[in-house]
Amino acid sequence: MYVAGYFRGGLSSEFFKESVLKINLYKADERYTKYSIRAALKKLDYITVGETRNLNNNSSMRITVFAQQLYSNKSDWREILDDVFSIADTDSLFKPKQLLRVILVASYYNDTYLISYGMGYLYAQQLADTDFASEFVLKISNPTDVMAKTVQYLHSARSTATTNYLSANADIPEANESYQAVKIRPRQSNVFGKNIYANIAVNFSPSMSGKNGYLKILGNLIWTVNFYNQFESKSVSYPRAQRIKDRKYKKRLNHKLLQKIIKYDSSVQLLFSFNDGLRTIEITEGLPVVGIINGKSKMNKHISFTRDSVINWIRSLSEVDFSRMKILVSMEEGEVYPISLLKMLSVEFYGDDQNVLLDRGQWAILNEKYIENIGKELSKRQAEILVNYNDDKILPINSNPKQIEVLEERLMNGFNTLMGNQYIKTHKKLLYSKHSAKTKIELGDLYNKEEHEIIAVKRVESSSTPDMVYSLEQSINSMAAIRHLDEYKPISIMNKEEILGLRTITVFWIFSLEMRQNDVQRIIEGSWKLSDINSIILTSKVIEWYKYAINNGFIPKIMVGYY
Repeated sequence: MYVAGYFRGGLSSEFFKESVLKINLYKADERYTKYSIRAALKKLDYITVGETRNLNNNSSMRITVFAQQLYSNKSDWREILDDVFSIADTDSLFKPKQLLRVILVASYYNDTYLISYGMGYLYAQQLADTDFASEFVLKISNPTDVMAKTVQYLHSARSTATTNYLSANADIPEANESYQAVKIRPRQSNVFGKNIYANIAVNFSPSMSGKNGYLKILGNLIWTVNFYNQFESKSVSYPRAQRIKDRKYKKRLNHKLLQKIIKYDSSVQLLFSFNDGLRTIEITEGLPVVGIINGKSKMNKHISFTRDSVINWIRSLSEVDFSRMKILVSMEEGEVYPISLLKMLSVEFYGDDQNVLLDRGQWAILNEKYIENIGKELSKRQAEILVNYNDDKILPINSNPKQIEVLEERLMNGFNTLMGNQYIKTHKKLLYSKHSAKTKIELGDLYNKEEHEIIAVKRVESSSTPDMVYSLEQSINSMAAIRHLDEYKPISIMNKEEILGLRTITVFWIFSLEMRQNDVQRIIEGSWKLSDINSIILTSKVIEWYKYAINNGFIPKIMVGYY
């Protein structure tokens, strides 16, 4: 067999012509032993094609080479070209291609490492410890060594972003960034190569010559990596949300989340977007939920996709397994999407001296560096964006004696009265998309023509984190609509020039004296700070909102008052 011949008697020298070797090193998840991995590979028709014991005279290190040979099927586009242009299958360019999957299983004491070549990475990733690469890089580098980074934004419309640096010492971690992958200049380049890229695997590029050089490099590499793995990560590190892998711990967190929902804890937030693997899909509040999948069973269910309706539905169930439940949401285009219930909820806990967060269906622990960066950013922006309205208590006023308005609307009226009615009420005056009648945006609640300002009002009660987050998300949507105004139909209360002329974007949080006495006392004293928010989800959203406003030419303001 070609594969066996290629590796029999050791690795062929043809494999090592290049002077720089590429090694993709995975660490097997602790759930898998070297024996279970070898057994699993054999079940997948991988065959043993080579083995080296006592690598570098180390009796504890052993490498076994597994390979699988496949042939690619004739793809749709090749069939189309064949039909249209009569391309014969006998043409060498269009013959089915041979695919080679190679995985080296390296065992060293109680740890198992995987090295993939060809398409072998597809299965190696399934066995891998997904935190190994990033944790390893933390132990051997500093932020000044970063050449490129990929970061995730927690509870943000932006999922990930990649940045490449032209010079050293350029990386400064931004607030609300969680590092997912980095490319660094390692200090021990003689062992690791000139650069390292860490994602799920650690990609090394050491120099080598000949097959003996390969074995020596691989042995030294595994020994060095294993040596660093014995140490804890540095206390000063990259900001990270470290995924929780312990199944029992995740089960306890799911139970704790359910108890919060049952007890009407409003810190549980419903997310209005999800990722289907290719794109982020925004969900319009109010879309119909047409079905529910609970494990293998399915039931028809018709509720409106709102925070209260989904949360109340969860409360009504006798048993909830978040890991198995999906909700079927009917989108505007008529498509029905199954969405994991866990991916629709977000919540934060503080316990066991850790900040635990649920984001996009994953439980994670926020490290101290992430918390520290958030705090620094809030302190830096405090004077720039915070407006403390403590002149008067805002009294709810009903603008129409014949109609009882909701409290939030009466607070808008009360504030406008205190300000001498200098604002035009734009509450419920919606911009409708030219392309979809169901897509609508509220620019804000109060408009000051002279100051080119729009204010979104939100009252804050006992625990209103989701509502406060939602007010910032609405503000981001309104800024996006202003920047893409041609995509929307005009509204009567503001003309196009007035909308395009908006510069100050204000979110006004009005705190309840009855339910938020401590906050109100600080507002009256003029000492209320953004750090008083005391919510990672909300502070991350404040920073996202601020950056979006600045990047799009707006002046962001957060005003606080009380009623």
